[in-house]
Amino acid sequence: MTTALGFPAFPPQRAGKSFAATWWGRAWVEALEETVLDRTLTQAGRAYAKRGLLGPLGLSPGRIAAAAEDHHAVVKVPTLSDAEWVAFADAVTARAGNLAALLSGDLPRDILEEVPILPWTLDFECDCGGWECRHALGLAYQVAWLLDEDPFLLLLLRGRDRAAVLAAPPAGEPARSVFARTPGPLPERLPPVPPPTGLDGAALAAARTARELLGWDSVGGGR
Repeated sequence: MTTALGFPAFPPQRAGKSFAATWWGRAWVEALEETVLDRTLTQAGRAYAKRGLLGPLGLSPGRIAAAAEDHHAVVKVPTLSDAEWVAFADAVTARAGNLAALLSGDLPRDILEEVPILPWTLDFECDCGGWECRHALGLAYQVAWLLDEDPFLLLLLRGRDRAAVLAAPPAGEPARSVFARTPGPLPERLPPVPPPTGLDGAALAAARTARELLGWDSVGGGR
């Protein structure tokens, strides 16, 4: 099943905090700023991201969403085609250390040479009525912090979750054929799921809010 993930809201950040430490996180920020171009808007987005005014973040293939005070902000990310996922599978298996690097939290640069993992265009939506508003831009900037921590989130935004990326092919089936499969459609409604153990209340609340923002049922199947 295709995954939707929720993350707790970021608290206010110190003024000098950067938005990316990894090369792929910096590339995400670069893509964001090349999409917008207007430095005044990007500065407003940066400032908004650090003020801690966004709610929990929801990530799913092609979509990022969060509440922004009284508004609902969305960032849309183009997903990869089946052919591009085949190229990704080839790139992962081209070098023995690529999969190990991914599992250790690193995105090897040579994979980028084979397939455009990083999006170079982003679309912004917000019910405040403004295109490229500070709410949606602030959300996009905050995502860079998440990507720094887990490159698999970038792959999720591009269309495949961690389980799909790491799925072992059946005996005799090439890995590239597994990546070539188109994921099934999202269900109309998710079945009731008991709350997972070992999570604190903040994490559960973030997951519930994210699912609602992304149009999914809430955790546990109820409202």
